Formats: sequence, C-alpha cells, structure tokens
Amino acid sequence: MSVFSISEATTLIKLHLENEPILRDLSIRGEVSNATASAAGHVYFTLKDSASQIRCVMFRPQRNRHLVETGVSLIAHGSISVYEARGDLQFYVREVVPDGSGTISEELEALRNALEKEGVFEPTRKRVLPKFPLIIGLITSTQGAVLHDIQNVLRRRYPLVTLRVAPTAVQGTAAVSGILEGIRNLNTEGKVDLIILARGGGSSEDLEAFNDEAVVRAIHGSKIPIVTGIGHDTDTTLSDLAADVHAPTPSAAAELSVPNSDDLLHQVLDNHTGLGTQFRNFLFQRSQSIHSARAKLDSATPDFARTYQRIDDAVTNSARVLTTQYALHSEALRSLKARLATLNPNDVLRRGYSVLTVENTGQIVTSHRQVDKGISLTSATPDGFIHSIVTGVSDNPEELGANHGD
Repeated sequence: MSVFSISEATTLIKLHLENEPILRDLSIRGEVSNATASAAGHVYFTLKDSASQIRCVMFRPQRNRHLVETGVSLIAHGSISVYEARGDLQFYVREVVPDGSGTISEELEALRNALEKEGVFEPTRKRVLPKFPLIIGLITSTQGAVLHDIQNVLRRRYPLVTLRVAPTAVQGTAAVSGILEGIRNLNTEGKVDLIILARGGGSSEDLEAFNDEAVVRAIHGSKIPIVTGIGHDTDTTLSDLAADVHAPTPSAAAELSVPNSDDLLHQVLDNHTGLGTQFRNFLFQRSQSIHSARAKLDSATPDFARTYQRIDDAVTNSARVLTTQYALHSEALRSLKARLATLNPNDVLRRGYSVLTVENTGQIVTSHRQVDKGISLTSATPDGFIHSIVTGVSDNPEELGANHGD
C-alpha cells in the first residue's frame, strides 16, 4: 500500500477533480453568504442551501462579480477543485447570474417579522441588569478562547463574582439543544443573578443556532436577565434582539455584566471624603447654632443688681412724691377746714349774733318787716334759746329805743 504525504494527497485529489468533465463545467444554485472582496478585487463567498455549503472564489476580472452579495440567490458557473494550501474543496466561479432572493434569508426575515409582531423584541420588556451580581451563568463552549476571555474580564473587573458554566456546542446540530438545556437548567437552579450567552466570531452559518426560533423564545421567556455576546461587532442574531442586553463581543458581554471594582473603590473613597466633609460642615453649623443660642441666652439673663437699684430708686422717688403730695393735701385740708369754720353758725353765734325765728312758724327772720308788735320770737344762742315778744318795730334804732322807754 502506497503512503502519500499531505501535499501528494491533495494534489492527487485536485487532479482527479479537475479531470472529471462534469466538475470542470458545473452550474450551482445557492444563496450567497459571507461575501468579501480582497484588495486585489477577488471575491470570496459561500454558496449554501438548507443542507450544505461550498466555498467559492471569483477571480478578477470575471463577469458579473458585482452581483455577488450576501443574501442574494445566484446561479454560479465554474469548476470544482482543491485549494492545496488548506486542503479546502473550492468552487472556482467564472460567471454568476441572478436567481432571485435567497430562500434562507427570506425565511430568517419572515421569522424576525413574526417574532417582532409578538413583542419578543419589545424594548420595554427588557430588564435592567443587577448592579452587583454574585453568581453569573455562562452558556458557551468550553473549547476556544471565549471562556478564558470572559473569565479574565470578570477576574479583572469584579473578582467577587462566581462564574457557573453551562457547557454546550455553539454551532452544528447539537448547538440548539445544548443552548436550550443551559437556559433551562440555570433558570431552574434559581441561584444565578444573570446569564451570559456567548460564542466567538464565525460565518453566518456558524451562528445559525442563535437564529433558531426555539432559542430566541427561550431567551425571551427566561426569568433571569440574559446578556448575549455573539460573534463580532457586525454580527446581529435574533438572539441578540431578544436578549435583555446585547454586547458586540463575548468580552464586552462580560464587561457589561459586572461593575468595575476599581471604579467602585474610587466611588467609595469619594463618598468617604464627601461624607467626612458633610459631617464636618454639619458639626460646624451645629456649633455655630449652639454659640448663637448661648449668646442670646446670655444677653437675655436679667441684671438683678441693676434691677434692685432701679427698684430702690423707684421706692425712694415714690416716697418723696407721696410725702410731697401728703403735705400739699394736708395744707389744702387745713385751709378748707378753716374756711368751713368761718361758715359754722355756732362760730357766728359765739361772736354775738343769733338766729331769730317766728315761734309759731319757725320762719327765720331776716327783716323787721316780717314781724309785727306782739308776735312771739325765738332767738338761738350758742348755748340755748331766748323767747321774746315784739313790743315795737321801726327802721330807726333810735326810735325803737325811745318807744321802748315809753
């Protein structure tokens, strides 16, 4: 049995394929994906259907190269051979013609529209991630760099978090069931604060599991918030649209899932400084208030010595005023008493006067014309009364004396 080197084997396969007439002049119908153009103007792409795919290259200046766009369905004409450097089966396209829009793209767009109408992608239903997660569930492959990248990011940013990995295939036939099982188990466990669903970059075919309807609905129905980090910046799957937070890469998903411990430390230090400043200001203000209140109390304290002096002065002044008033009133009273004494009838009588009244009527006699000869009169003296009879009445005292002699 002959033993061939890798180079010999690939060369043998290449010669066999290129000598097969049907493979030298072959037309293939399929949908274009992952179309890229090199700086030299060559176009590299994949033709696929629902079951298979084949790598294609269209060198410059082949006809209708501008028709090669991702999502377009084409009929490509060329030959099949092997790219010996990598051992890849490759379709060397000489010409392409349109064949309508791609069936796979149409199905994906139809699914997207249906889910959007149901509200699966509704922004208002997306949940806010917990600020300080303790346990993060990670659904990804344990093969490759994604797991290690996420571990490094979490260790660097927030070493307090625990990472619980739900390993699964992230492409191929087992990917969908593995992703669904991971979401279900982490939700059932109930100890996880959020879930990261991640895989590295790849072709659109590699990301098909993340466009699967069952996966999208599982993300939508998860009780735990889900962050997706699928592929590269330019890749957006239906899972990304359904997730609570969509990150452009797996590492970015880890960044968005946890706070930065350095930022938290600075924030704590800033808060400590701010609280210290506020506390010092508070103490200063309270101290000022206390001093102000004490000053007001001191100013409001009565000066008893001065008050007593004012009371003594008031008593002395009052006594002086009362003494003066008493003397004045006493003098006025003596004067009034003297005046009253001059008006006392007894004092008048003592000076030789008397009060003369008609004995029968008691009428005071103030004129000699009030009496006639023979009327009885009563004269009041300080110590008694004198009864007399009128013997004569005259305007002239001398005549009265002469008549009295008679």
